[in-house]
Amino acid sequence: MELIDVYDENNNYLGYNLDRKEVHEKKLWHRHVSAWVMNYEGKVLLQQRALNKDKNPGKWAKTGGHVDSGETEKEAIKREVEEEIGLKVKEDEIKNIEIFKNNDEHYFTYGYIFFTNKKEEEFIIQKEELNTVKYYSIDELEEIRKQDNKDYTFCNWDEESFNRQIKLLKENRNILMLDSIKSNYNLDIISIIKNDDSTDGNVYNIETTNNKYIVKIYDDLNKATNMINIHNFLCDMYIPRVIQTKDKKYYLEYNGKYIVMYSFLEGIQVSKYIKENDNTYTSDIIISIAKEIRKLHDLTLNNTFNLDTIEFANNLKRKSLLHFDLTKENIFISDRIGFIDFDDAKYGDSVCDIAILLSFLFISKKRGIDNKNIKLFLDNYYNEDEIDLKKEELSYIKQYMNDWINHVLNGHEFDSSLKDSFLFKKNSINDIEI
Repeated sequence: MELIDVYDENNNYLGYNLDRKEVHEKKLWHRHVSAWVMNYEGKVLLQQRALNKDKNPGKWAKTGGHVDSGETEKEAIKREVEEEIGLKVKEDEIKNIEIFKNNDEHYFTYGYIFFTNKKEEEFIIQKEELNTVKYYSIDELEEIRKQDNKDYTFCNWDEESFNRQIKLLKENRNILMLDSIKSNYNLDIISIIKNDDSTDGNVYNIETTNNKYIVKIYDDLNKATNMINIHNFLCDMYIPRVIQTKDKKYYLEYNGKYIVMYSFLEGIQVSKYIKENDNTYTSDIIISIAKEIRKLHDLTLNNTFNLDTIEFANNLKRKSLLHFDLTKENIFISDRIGFIDFDDAKYGDSVCDIAILLSFLFISKKRGIDNKNIKLFLDNYYNEDEIDLKKEELSYIKQYMNDWINHVLNGHEFDSSLKDSFLFKKNSINDIEI
């Protein structure tokens, strides 16, 4: 007889216990534990249940079981993992990640995660319970779910539950990754915080005793290499520097990801600057931005950096690196003008970057079109002796602005407010005085 404690629907103990079979038959509320076992490569262990099991025979599942009467939840999960896979864990190594209420089968699951360096063949399997164990990457779990493979119990979970578990796994995989960052850089790191403002979700803010840094995690080595090459090439400009590891490498490889650490750019973002200055720019700021953008284009003239070429901006002779995301948030004002976030960088006609910048800085629903400062910017971007170049390139400004807005709207999902902002810019193009 296996006694388990009985609870009410609010997870309050009712003061008595019953045999597990009776609890199930009467659908009484009880407690259950489960655990993700994750290795230091960020993969999770699944176990294939024995074929003679009453529930889910032969199916792949995570470690778990019932909480015996008088047992704490952590005691229960420690017992389960030691019995089933021979893994001994200390209580302080077990991390609680959720308490989930199953309204269909009337139990509360206490979900845990812990980490191990054991290989598959090193687990001691309880043959009465399991056939075998295997590590899976989180991407593989998502692909199995997509294929709706019923050999895996998580394919029977509802969508919300599965997505919640995947999110928790990724967060904990990131913790491992960040531990790797701490051990591979010559920095006295005191905090690593995820940057929730990042649209990619791959950015972390790092603080040491003396400085701040930004970490970006790339899925693709070519992308990481491109970013490293661009930042190192533009070392004379005010942009983030790439920080080397202890081994003098410019990136850290971890579990198929590529980690690049950048210095933190001091200064004030243009977006904050104009808010503090009654939504206006001073002439010297506009002139400085124009000259720094020109410097960026001149330094990278005809240098593709292995970047994608923008097809709609491939009509003119003068080509360069295009930042391609010159928003008010990505331009910094300090004792000089600085730029961050080259992740969207492309290669193409330099004037395309000007079209993008003008739309971000000088066209908005709140202020309309700032033709005066558009003219000031262009007059200082081009040299006085570049009359023909200026005339040729400016003839493409409106076309490129329109093409770029279409490119953005077709490639992204925006909320209604942001979409309206882009549509306003698009509808204002013909009123720009160039």
